[in-house]
Amino acid sequence: LPNYIKRELYVNIIKEIIIYTDKLTGENYELLDVPGFDSPIKEHRDAGLHAIAMADAFLFLTSGQSPSLTQPQMNLLHEIQSYHYEAMQRAFGIITKLDLCQTSAIYQDHYEKAKGELVDKHFNPEQIFSACPRIELLESNSEEYQVINEKIRSFGDLREGFKKSKEALNVFIQYELQKTHMKQLIDLELLPDNLAVMSIDEYIKVQNTENWDQYYYDERFNPTFAKANDWHTTTITQNRSEFIENAKKIFHDRFLELTEEFMQSKHPIAQIMSQTYGYTKLQLNSHLPDNEQREKLSFQLEKIVDKTSNDLAEYFYHHYVCQLEDILNEISPEEKDLYRTRLSLEKCKYETQTLILRVSRPVIMATLRYSHLDLSCKREAISELIHIAPIVAYRIANAEEEDNDGRLVTEIPKLAKLTVAGGNEMVSKLLKALFQL
Repeated sequence: LPNYIKRELYVNIIKEIIIYTDKLTGENYELLDVPGFDSPIKEHRDAGLHAIAMADAFLFLTSGQSPSLTQPQMNLLHEIQSYHYEAMQRAFGIITKLDLCQTSAIYQDHYEKAKGELVDKHFNPEQIFSACPRIELLESNSEEYQVINEKIRSFGDLREGFKKSKEALNVFIQYELQKTHMKQLIDLELLPDNLAVMSIDEYIKVQNTENWDQYYYDERFNPTFAKANDWHTTTITQNRSEFIENAKKIFHDRFLELTEEFMQSKHPIAQIMSQTYGYTKLQLNSHLPDNEQREKLSFQLEKIVDKTSNDLAEYFYHHYVCQLEDILNEISPEEKDLYRTRLSLEKCKYETQTLILRVSRPVIMATLRYSHLDLSCKREAISELIHIAPIVAYRIANAEEEDNDGRLVTEIPKLAKLTVAGGNEMVSKLLKALFQL
């Protein structure tokens, strides 16, 4: 201070000294030298703690000549960690006076002990440096400089420690400088006061927590629900006919593809009887082999229907169920699969198979399974078909291509008339309209 204070009489009443320098890189830096923390004056210690809490970074100097931290230093670090624990992320440990060590072994021992104590006090190891500030103040051609420089050549990174600490501090401040600007905005009351005691990330987290319910409904739930409702209204309701036609086309095309080989197969009953009974039995009743072939073909056709219905179920599941599921999951994209349908693909297949076989099995029974020789069984199958799927029965009876024995064309209208007489009201009305009964 003698360079700045002319009269020693006034030293005790000076509270603050401001020195301007161009030796610090960057702009608008303030380097604050706070009172010692071993000061018996409480205001000195409070001022130091306040400065640490508000600073972008702070330097903690400790002597390497006595590697163990002093009690006042440990008290200081305890207070910092108790009230401003996050400040340790901004702490730089500077180990000084290691140039006074007599040998490199003593230097290394003192350095490791001092650094170890700082690490134990939660300093970042990458922000701890040994430095020789004294040599930075000397002219490089001076005798004292030459002596010190020669001595510390074998003292690890001590010669470059001061430079490295400045570089690390400069990078750190540049990265954290936005906090200083933020504090200035807070002082001008342009930002909430909360930002004076927390980072912007913490502030945003607190605000999001406090406003989460409103944010959830306004930004996530309501827009996603509206999108899902619009999708359902458009795809399932307004475009219902398109939905049905797509399903019918997929089933129709896949069924024709799977039955191509089935339809080309031949079943000569006479040849089968010859192979089974021999030539002398050719005049026997062909009902048994014919019935066996029909049963076999019926099972094959049911399997084809099962396979076709599975393909249709996969189409339903991936194009409709999963699409709605994907829309609902936009409510919480972080979770990705927060909303999962209880309808699995396997269950979808089972339900689709059940619905399709409920109609297709009576069709198979009425058209393929029984011949005219099993007329009673065939009539029962036709009656079931009329009851379950009257429109399908009507289309079969009025198909352009009649069945080879004409039984369906004649039996379906007759049995439909009987169903009207003994069936339920809804089916009876439909049958009357279709068959004009």
